[in-house]
Amino acid sequence: EGTLAAIEAEVEEAIGRTARSPMIRDQHDYRAGIHDRRLRKLTGRSYSALVHPVVRDFPLHTMRQGDILFHNDVYTSEGGIGHMPDLCVTVPVFSDGEVVAFVQAFGHHDDIGGMPSNATSVFQEGLMVPPIKLYDGGVPNEAAIRIITRNSRLPDHIAGDLDAECAATSMGARRVEELFKRYGRETVEECFDAIIANTSETF
Repeated sequence: EGTLAAIEAEVEEAIGRTARSPMIRDQHDYRAGIHDRRLRKLTGRSYSALVHPVVRDFPLHTMRQGDILFHNDVYTSEGGIGHMPDLCVTVPVFSDGEVVAFVQAFGHHDDIGGMPSNATSVFQEGLMVPPIKLYDGGVPNEAAIRIITRNSRLPDHIAGDLDAECAATSMGARRVEELFKRYGRETVEECFDAIIANTSETF
């Protein structure tokens, strides 16, 4: 539990130190989370997005090392995204070739297009992206990145923030993989169960 909390804190610190926009870097309007392969959130921060929409559209057996998934679509996010400026990146964690966990980050970004505050339709609020592979096996989806940045009035900010979040969550995924290598999958997953049981009992 302590290791997972430390990994989560390290991911958030990395985002805060390397992001471009004031909303992320200075206002700290972002969160990281670690989830198991059963999509349960294992770390204790106040809120985060969910892994459910990612796994719904990209089942575990289709994921590869180096994948980074991205979404911000409120209506397909299973309740994990509050509004479209919340951009979410998700990195699967692998052990012996199988997905065993996820490291995720999402934050409120400066600008994703759209009208100011007088929109009357979701389609006026900016770019809406269902879950996609932003990186496929480590290869960036340059077309998607160009579309996302082209739809922002602050393309350098959004590109820098996405780079920060992708790098930080990838680093977090490596840390969780090290945990599985050190203790073995059975032991780590038993600890995940114990964390959830303890949380349920406390609640």
